[in-house]
Amino acid sequence: MTQTQATSLSEFADIRFTTGISIIIPTYKEVENIPHILERIDQLRRTHDLTA
Repeated sequence: MTQTQATSLSEFADIRFTTGISIIIPTYKEVENIPHILERIDQLRRTHDLTA
């Protein structure tokens, strides 16, 4: 990998992690599943060092 390629990958990573995301969760008749999905989202957020 050349220095230019490494720089390009680094810039891509910066863009990727600074872009916000939205998660839409259908909740109709899902009251029992909501705590589970929220816990899973929180685990992913912590694992990938994302802010809430």
